[in-house]
Amino acid sequence: MSGIYENVVIPADCPDEWATVVAIVARQRSHLKAVIQLADARQTLEAEIIDRTMFEFFVRQKWLLLDTELHRILWLRYDIKQRFTIDRETREWAQANDREIEILRPDVRERLERICAGIDARVGEIAAERQLNRQPIYPSLEAQATATGNRIEYSLGYRLNSQGAAHPNAMALENLLEQLPDGGVRVLAQPAPENRLNVYGSGAVYLHEALSLAGELVPQLRIDGLDEVAEQLTTLAIMGAIERDDDAG
Repeated sequence: MSGIYENVVIPADCPDEWATVVAIVARQRSHLKAVIQLADARQTLEAEIIDRTMFEFFVRQKWLLLDTELHRILWLRYDIKQRFTIDRETREWAQANDREIEILRPDVRERLERICAGIDARVGEIAAERQLNRQPIYPSLEAQATATGNRIEYSLGYRLNSQGAAHPNAMALENLLEQLPDGGVRVLAQPAPENRLNVYGSGAVYLHEALSLAGELVPQLRIDGLDEVAEQLTTLAIMGAIERDDDAG
């Protein structure tokens, strides 16, 4: 159904956020393909890590569309400043180690500085127009998830995934350890399947949300039948949880 999002051409006279949202859908489609391939190969943790990335895209898309006028330029300004940070840190390292490394060409840096200055000016105008007490800044993912109504998913999904799969934390490694009767410890390649995330279901939900929001924004890319798909996804997610419990038993 989502194949219509492959190699989409956005006309020049369309709103700027159209291209961004369609690109998010394209990434989510690729993410879900990777999740399915990894999960089918029983690479559970690796699939969960990609699912965590899907959550980031899920929240970012919803947050951008909450206030396209302001949120998009805050997002762009943050991105540009991150590029400046990478460029500065790399140049400092190169100078200290007598190396020559160029991340941003001078002309590119100047262009980005002009864009950033224009964004700063527009953010100031929006703050004045809306009579805000202070100039808005780009919020954290946690704050974005709160704004989009996905705070509990952030805690139970994204943050828990950080502890149990994505990063070299104690919890992530403890999940691979199996205590043996003789006192030894077996280190598993993958954690026991009980109580693991249903990456098929959650990934499908993230893609479904991306498609739904994109269809609301871009009528030409609206997909009929998504409501019925949502009902099927709910049923499949529940069945997946039951099947995992049966397998564990």
